[in-house]
Formats: sequence, C-alpha cells, structure tokens
Amino acid sequence: MAAMVGRVSSATFVGRRPELDRFVAALPDGSPDRPSLVLVAGEAGVGKSRFLQEAMLRARESGARTVQGGCVDISASLAYGPIVEALRDLADQLPAAELERALAEHRGGVARLLPDLAPPGEPSGSASMDRFAQGRLYEHLLSTLRRLARERPLVVAIEDIHWADRSTLDLVTFLVHSLRDAPVLLIATYRSDEVHRSHPLLPMLAEAERSNRSERIELRRFNRLELVDLLNAIVGGDADPELVDDVFERSGGNAFFAEELLAAGVGRRDVPHTLRDVLLARIAILSRPTQEVMRVAAAGGTTLATTVLRLVAGLEDDRLTAALRESVDRQILVVNQGANEETYGFRHKLMQEAIYLDLLPGERTRLHAAFAEVLSEHSGDGGASRSAQLAYHWFAANDLPRALVASVEAGRVADGSYGFAEAFAHYERALALWDQVPDAEARLAVDRIQLHERAGQSAAAVRSARAVSHIEAALALVDPDTDPVRAGLLYERLGRYRWLSSSPGTVAAYTEAVRLVPAAPASEARARVLAGLAQYLNGGDDVEAAAVAQDAVETARAVHAADIEAHALVTFGSARCNVGWVAEGLSALEEAKRVASEVGDMEDLVRAHKYTGICLSAAQQLDEGAAASFEAFELARRHGLAQSHGAEALVHAAWNLLDLGRLDEAERALDLVERYAPQGASASATAAFHDAHAWLAIWHGKLDQARQHVEALERMARRDEEGQLKLWAYDKRASLAIAEGRPLEARRAVQQAFAVTEKHDDWADHFAWTCALGIRAEADIASSARRDTRIRAEASQIAAHYLAEVHKQHQHVLTERPAFATAWARLRTLCEAEASRIDGGDPDPWARAADAFADLGSPWWVAYARFRQAEALLAGMRSRAVARPALAEAHRIALELGATPLRELIEGLLRRARVSLPTLAPERNGRRMPHRFKLTRREDEVLQQVAAGRTNRQIAESLFITEKTAGVHVSNILAKLDARSRTEAAAIALHEGLIPSANIVASPNARRPETLPVCARQKR
Repeated sequence: MAAMVGRVSSATFVGRRPELDRFVAALPDGSPDRPSLVLVAGEAGVGKSRFLQEAMLRARESGARTVQGGCVDISASLAYGPIVEALRDLADQLPAAELERALAEHRGGVARLLPDLAPPGEPSGSASMDRFAQGRLYEHLLSTLRRLARERPLVVAIEDIHWADRSTLDLVTFLVHSLRDAPVLLIATYRSDEVHRSHPLLPMLAEAERSNRSERIELRRFNRLELVDLLNAIVGGDADPELVDDVFERSGGNAFFAEELLAAGVGRRDVPHTLRDVLLARIAILSRPTQEVMRVAAAGGTTLATTVLRLVAGLEDDRLTAALRESVDRQILVVNQGANEETYGFRHKLMQEAIYLDLLPGERTRLHAAFAEVLSEHSGDGGASRSAQLAYHWFAANDLPRALVASVEAGRVADGSYGFAEAFAHYERALALWDQVPDAEARLAVDRIQLHERAGQSAAAVRSARAVSHIEAALALVDPDTDPVRAGLLYERLGRYRWLSSSPGTVAAYTEAVRLVPAAPASEARARVLAGLAQYLNGGDDVEAAAVAQDAVETARAVHAADIEAHALVTFGSARCNVGWVAEGLSALEEAKRVASEVGDMEDLVRAHKYTGICLSAAQQLDEGAAASFEAFELARRHGLAQSHGAEALVHAAWNLLDLGRLDEAERALDLVERYAPQGASASATAAFHDAHAWLAIWHGKLDQARQHVEALERMARRDEEGQLKLWAYDKRASLAIAEGRPLEARRAVQQAFAVTEKHDDWADHFAWTCALGIRAEADIASSARRDTRIRAEASQIAAHYLAEVHKQHQHVLTERPAFATAWARLRTLCEAEASRIDGGDPDPWARAADAFADLGSPWWVAYARFRQAEALLAGMRSRAVARPALAEAHRIALELGATPLRELIEGLLRRARVSLPTLAPERNGRRMPHRFKLTRREDEVLQQVAAGRTNRQIAESLFITEKTAGVHVSNILAKLDARSRTEAAAIALHEGLIPSANIVASPNARRPETLPVCARQKR
C-alpha cells in the first residue's frame, strides 16, 4: 500500500469526462448554436469547484478569456458580489489601454459596481434612487461583454450561485437572454441539495430551462471505481482496499467527504461519524498558532483580506505569513487569484462553518466586534462589500447601535449600485433594530418615517408587495392633523405602490393624499399628489384625469417644479387623446417631451413617446402609431427602461400590427417583450401582453397556447381592483370559447364582461367590442338551434339588447367624442352585421363592414366580413357566381395571413356550397406561392432562412422568435414539402419557385437582416 502524503485533493482530474466534453462543446466558437449559460449542479462537496477549475483550464486552452467570481454565504446581502469579483479579475488581467477599450463609454456605469474602474479624476459617487438605473447598468455590462468578446471568446464563471443575491440573479437572467449573438459563455455552479421549493434561484433555473439558452450538467457522486482513482491519486499509489471500502461507505461517493475522511489521518475504526468532527480533526493537526488564526478567519467569512485578518488576529506579518502558509500547504485555505489585495478563502465552505460552530458564543461576539472595528478603519475592501460586511459584523457582535447605523449605510450604498433587493434587506434590518436602540434617530441622518419610505422605495423597485406595508407603517407614525403635507405625500406613495402591486385601496389612498395637501399656497407637494392621482385615473376616468393633470401642470409651473410638470403633461396629453381631443393631446405630449428633455427626466420622456403611439392608434392612425411605439421602445431600451415602459410600447405596437393584419410582425414585437422583460413587466404591460398573445394565437388556431394566455390573464384579473383586466380576461375567454365552438360559455363570459363595462363610460371602445362578441355568440347559438324557436328567441332578445346599447353609446360618442365617430361607426356596422345572422343573414351589412375595415387596413376583419357576406348570399339562394368574388377575396386574405381557423371556415363553406375557386397563388415578397403547399407567411420566411443554410438559432435571431418555435416551423415545412432534410427542402423550394436561386448560395454567416419589424425600419 502506498504511504499517505500531505496532499488532500487529487492533482489528477478524476472522472467527469462526459460532463467535461459537454462543457467543451458549449464553448463559444462563433456559432450561434451554442448556449449562453452552462449550469453545473451537484450536492455540497461533490466536486463542482474542481470541475470548474478544470473547465476554466480547458476554456483557456481553447483560446477563450476567462474571468471568475464567487458568491458567499453571509447574512449581509452583498449586491452583485460575484460580478464585482469577476470585474476585479478582468481589471487585473487586462493592460490599462485594453481595459479602456473594453469599457469605453460604459466605464462610468460599470464603476458603480467597482469604484476602482471610475475614470481618472471622476468620483464614482452613488446613484440617485432610480429604479430604472438598474436597467442602464445591465446595458453597460452587456455592451462591455460584447466588446470584449469581439477580440476573443469570453467565459464568465460564477461559483456557488445558490448563494447569489437577488440582483445578481436578475442580471444573469438578463444576460442569458441578451447574449444571443456574442461569443460569451456564462458558467455557474450551485448546490442542488440546497435549492428548495422557495429558493430564490428556482425562477432563474426554470427560465433558463424554458428559454433553451442553457446547458445543465449534473455532477453525481463517484462510483466505487472512480473513488479508487481519486484515493490512489491522493496517496500516490494503490490505496488500501479496506480504507477504500471504509471511505466509500462513509462518504457515499461524495468527493469532499472522501478527501476529508482520508485527510483526517486516523485509523479506520477511529474515524468520526460526522463530517464536522472530521473537519475539526483536520484543524487539530495544525500548529497551535495556525489553529488560532483559522478560528479568527472562520468568524470573518469564507474570504478575507490579509490586512484585515492581520489586524483582527493581532499578529506580526511574519507570524501571520507562517500560519497562512501552513494552512495553504494543508489545503485548508486557498489563495484567491486576481484580487487587488492578497486574499485567502477556505477551500470548502463546510470547513469554515465547522470551525465557526466550534467557537464559544463569547468568542464569536468578540471576533465579530473586532472585524467590525477593523473594517470601520480599513477602506481597501471596496464600498458595497465593506458596508455590507460592517452591517453583518456589528449585528453578529450584538452592537445594535452601530449595527443600525451600518445597516442604513449599507442600504444607501446598495441603492447607489442598483442593488435594490439588497438595499431593502438592509433597511428592514435597520427597522427591526430601531426599537432596540434608544437614541436611534439621533444616530442617523433620517428618521423612522424616512427609513420606511426608503424601504418602500427599494421594495417597489423590485416589485415587492412589502412596499405597501412600509408606507402604511410610516403613515402610522405621522399625525395628519399636525403634519398634513407629509401625510399626504405618504398617501400618494401608498396609492402608487398599491397600484403597482394590484392591491386594494388605491383610489382611497390617492384621494386622501389630495385632501391632505392644501391647494393654497401652491406647493411642490400639491403638484406631486395631483400628478399621482391623474396618472392613476388616466385610462379609466379620462375626463377627470385630464382636469386633475391640468391642475398639476399649473401648480408645478407656479413653483418651478419642471420634473412634475413633465410628468403631469404626459398624463394630460394621454387623457385628452382618450376623450377624443387628439390634436390637443398630441400637442401636450410634444410639450412634455421638451420639458422632460430639458430637465433630463428620461422616464417621462419615454412615457411621452409611448403615449404618442397610443394616441395615434386611438385616432386610427395605425401605421403611425406602430412606428411611434417602436420609437418609444428604442428610447426606453437605451435608457434602461425596456422592462417597463419599453415593454408596454411594444405591446401597443403589437396590437396595431394585429389590426393591420401584419401578424408576423406582431409576433416579433411580442417576442421582443419576452426578450427584454423575461420576468414580466408592469402588471398592465404583462396583462396586455397575454391579451395580445391570446388574440394572435386564436387567429392562428393555436388554441392550447391561447388558453394558457387567457388563464394567465384571468389570474391577474382576480387582483384587479379597477376592473379593466377583468374586462380583457372575460373578452378573451369569450373569444376562445367562440373559436372552440362553445357559444354558451362565450355568452356567460360576455355577460360578465358587460357587467364590468357598464360601470365605466370611458371604456366605450372596448364596450363596442364586447357587444360585438356577445352578438356573435348569440348568432352562433341561434345557428346551432335552428329548429328550437325558444332558444332562437332568447338569442335574438339578448342580441337586440346589446345592439340597442351600441346604438345608444354611438350617439354619446357623436356628441362627446366626435374624433372617434368613424371608428365607432365601423364597430356599429360590425354589430349590426352580426345581429343580422340571427334572422337568416343579410349580405348588405357585411358588405358595408368589409368596406369599412378595408378603409382602416384591417385585412382579417375584411376577410371575416366577406366570408359572412358570401354565407348570407348563399343562404339567400343567390347564385354561386354572386358569392364567389367575396369568397375568393376572403380565402386569399386568410391564406396570406396564415389565419388557419378562418381559412378552414371559408373552405368548409366552399365545400358545402360546392363553390370552386381558381388555384390561388398569393404573392409573397415578389414570388408566387403554389397553393398546394399551403405554407403560412411565417413558414415562408423560415423557408428562406433554411435555404440560406441558417440554423434554428440563427433563424430565431433573425425573425425574433424562440429557437423552439423556429424548430417547429422547420418541422412543419419539411412535412408540407414532403422533404426528409433541410437540404432537400431547399432543393424542392428552388424547383417550385418558392425561393430565388440567390438564397441557396447565401453564406450561413451572412450579415443578419434588420431585426425590427418593418414599420420600425420605415420610420427610421
């Protein structure tokens, strides 16, 4: 048997060959078919760190640049901890000139995380409280990674991501979705046995799995043969078989457990039964001075700066160096590479935990206090890290007054680096300590009310419902009789946070805010509460919203509060458009853009652009509205607002494109929403996204997909106090039921929607669509019960009621909102046409409806109306020749749109009436499409990409669809063309004239075409 040596880990990489090969295959090589994230999972001690070490070596051998950061498990929440460490690693690797090229104009933004990167002579400072600044930081980091990867592929490793802070997880999710066409690979390790059902890592893992942008590598325990290889490598020969049996039995194949059992150096019978005892046995073989240093280090955490450790341990440099050298030789500690200051970390977190738990309570308190004292005077550890550690150590030292002060400062610093989730945790700790510190307010620059406000603001930035509870707690501390202004401002925040979280009581909060803040003399506080109330009313009671917003504008101008003026002008412009004064509304929005630009208010500048698109759409200028919405999105993306206002603008653009029949472009816009807001945007934007996606899926005949979106919309509607989301949900439930041939269920859904609509006169437009749905459902019921006079009479009575309401509302619109008269006339015609179906069908209303929608440029509705017109003509015993033109037009449009259910309805009527149409070959991009293949427009686009030799991932990038969706389209194309391969499909397409010959020879790496929808490109 070989003798034992001092090594406790294998110098030889053991096992894991298939897993390592999978990692190597995922390395970026210029091909877009590679994943952007590799997740390495396994239980604690299974060998993830050793695998990562080998993987990074292979990455460097392949020519990639590697940087690495790790997460730590301390009570303090350190925002972006592993990202900061990776940036330090990068800064140490790159020469100054190369670092400058990599950061370029983003240096100041990235320096928010790592102050050492701040431009010379420019202080990094702390950012203002801006919940959208986080998005700008993400864009800065994304651009930096892309620039670095242009020179050579880049691999970024994050170790122990299960300990990551919320901000890091959000950033990683963003990068996974955004690094689609850059040779950058993220690799992250995590303990699979610590990820429980409520673990914050789970949503990120689920999103990564769903996006098809990740590769998961599971590291399992060693089997006996692999463990033999491990132990042989450690002992330098053949390990004793009895020792192997013992270690394998007790370790269960866990590499770390096996190493520690072997390294304890005791007889087989005397090996402790718990790993903690084994770990402490490892420490016991160290010299006494080194043991003391390890005990000190355990209280400091997993990673320590040498200077801090020296001061806390109270040792001379030579004595500390000797202790550190012994601990490194025994592989208790490892030297961390790439740090500005020499730092050491425990090789295994379990070792640090075992030593820490062995300390007496008094020892822990004393050591934490010592670390806090040293960190208070030592600034070399960096802003956010130092602040977070100070808060942690003072709290663990039970020094509550200084823990309170440090927690507030840590929250402020986290806010400054956009780590809002971590800031919220620090503020909550400070509030928990407040009552335990008698002179708390005297120690801080804020009072308890302000601390609740800060906590609420940080919570709102990460969409936490806790924002509401903190403002409610702050209000409980304010006497509205003696300080009505402060109470009013808090009620305004309460209204805002209740609105964002869909909590009840929003109206009451805003109303109380306006009541409490006096109207005279004019004040910034009065302007602010008025602007808040107006924003909430906008889209509901628009007449009142416009009046309140105008009051806010005038008050803001009186006190020279330009930021509030810009905010209120946006609301005023939107509200005026909504009530039909479009020219006045657009003028106000242009003024809002000017004021917001002057004061640098990027959020309200984006809002103004967003509502410009919405207002143009309301005025039936659909093309212009879509283009303006894409402009708003581009502006939002540049300023870090893509997840909020940008997503909302894209949804509005999608609705315009749906109305225009540009279904593929609408789908791309919705795909962009998922790309830039993977975890969901605001409640209204998310609901509108599901609303539009449900309609698109129904038009395409993807009813299972439509049902998923309808159910998501219904879940959101349950929390909707105002009722608008309920209306959307009921309408889409009715639309889905009609598409599935269940008109009775559609009737019930419409009745529920109608009940919601009747309470809101300002929802007139949606009211008309609800009535149209209801009349269609009644016509379908009557059609399915031709011989049941009772059912037909009931359907006729209900439809007549809806139609009477439409006529009444139309008169109201003509009087109060004449700008919308044309749109309403179109909807009234549709309702009248649907009602005519109950009495057997009249083709004339349908002809008028088709002409009206043709004037608008809405081809789907034209096709639907022509289909119904032909149906009525045939039912009236007209000749087939009379009905044929309407059917031909309807069929052609349905084919071009890929509107499968509508096409099937038309073809069913053609078969029943025995009407034949000439072979249709609609033009697509200048080519003739043989009808026999029946490719949809999207399939035609995908076919051009396939013929050019592009992969599914490249197709997804070009068309802004998911890779999975691209694969489905390719499979459908192969089936329709009866082709066995992509190459054969391209050959058939060329032979049939579906593609120009130039597409066949296009390079797979050809420059990617413009990716924004056509209307956005034209507007540019």
